[in-house]
Amino acid sequence: MTVAGSEDVWDTTGYTIAITSYGAPDSILDSKGNKVYPADKYKNKYYLDQKTGYLYLSGGTSWKKVAELQKVSKKLEASIKVERDRITSLVSETTDGSNPDSLKSQITQTAKEIRSEVTASQTIWDTGGKKVSYQGYTDPDEKYPASEKYNGKYYLNQQNGYLYQCIEVVLNNPDGNQTIIKHQWNGPIKCKKLSVSASSVISQTANEISSKVSKDSVVSEINQSAEGIKIKAKLLELKGSMEMTGGYMHIQTEESVENLIEFKRSGTLVQMGTDGFRTVEGTLESPVHKCTVQYNQVSLHKGANDNDHMMIHLDGDTGVGGFRGGVINGSDKRIKNTILDLSKKQSSEFIYSLRAKSYRYNFEKDGFHHGFIAQDVLESVEEGWNICPQIFSNGNGEKYYGLNYTELIADLVATVQLQHDEIEQLKEKVSNL
Repeated sequence: MTVAGSEDVWDTTGYTIAITSYGAPDSILDSKGNKVYPADKYKNKYYLDQKTGYLYLSGGTSWKKVAELQKVSKKLEASIKVERDRITSLVSETTDGSNPDSLKSQITQTAKEIRSEVTASQTIWDTGGKKVSYQGYTDPDEKYPASEKYNGKYYLNQQNGYLYQCIEVVLNNPDGNQTIIKHQWNGPIKCKKLSVSASSVISQTANEISSKVSKDSVVSEINQSAEGIKIKAKLLELKGSMEMTGGYMHIQTEESVENLIEFKRSGTLVQMGTDGFRTVEGTLESPVHKCTVQYNQVSLHKGANDNDHMMIHLDGDTGVGGFRGGVINGSDKRIKNTILDLSKKQSSEFIYSLRAKSYRYNFEKDGFHHGFIAQDVLESVEEGWNICPQIFSNGNGEKYYGLNYTELIADLVATVQLQHDEIEQLKEKVSNL
């Protein structure tokens, strides 16, 4: 069964009609002879005269005709089709005019599935922001002969997308004593044709429910089954609480922006993106601290935009890197115990036993470092001195020695003090000669 029909309506594309009636707005009176639509009551509102297609705009004191609308054809059709294995219902609407569009909704029901679909398509001309006052399917002079009435107005030919503007032209008589003013439609400018299509589909079976919404090339989908829920979209916005129990979370994105994933609330921000991983503590508007972890470095800032910061740059695979900034070791007496004076003699013997070396790391091809070898240092240290801890390891769990160079400072000071004492003793002997 099919029901179809068509009607002609005024093309109001680009306008929001507040009032519509038959006749000019000032001509509509009530039983007492008062204006039904006084201009002061409908300031900046549009009025459509259904009889003529004239469009009026209220300036607050009077109504002014601003456009003459064109008739467009609207076709409507509804049908229900019953077959052996399915029932299909369809409703469609097609409108011609300045923005031709097509609307369609369809429901298909079978024993296995119920599917509903709504689609819309629209074709428009890109006028570059110019306001079109008149339009048709021929050149403007056929229906709107150029005159003062149309001066400065734009006309769009919906057939080919040509845009015209009525302009004033000043001509001089051959004798030069008189000027002639005439009007003409200037152009045309070829407008770009734009098409917009959108659709939404909901499908329900015994095993799953799926929905899909698309607009041109942008698509979002939701699929729900007994196994889980899958969501695919350009943007996913969740408001409120979310609880995850068990399983795991996998997030992957292809967007080329800095911060791809953000977790935040008042006072806390965690960002993950192409520039690394960052946490911020303090208010979001003015973060107090910032820690940025990137592929080969760690940066610590005392403020979000503060240049005074500390950076650790990782330059290799075996505990080697660069460091910029300063570190203050805790030295308060209250956090230490078993405090003893160093033996100046023992410290000097240790310092004298060190063998200074130059070397390269295994992953380096040029340049040299100056320092010590941990195994050499261990031969000279006393038991219990934690100067060469095994704190580095490779992927196989093999441990590597480190060397805490700051531990040498106290022994160097003790050695210098011992040398100073010896020098003072020698000076005293010399003075007694």
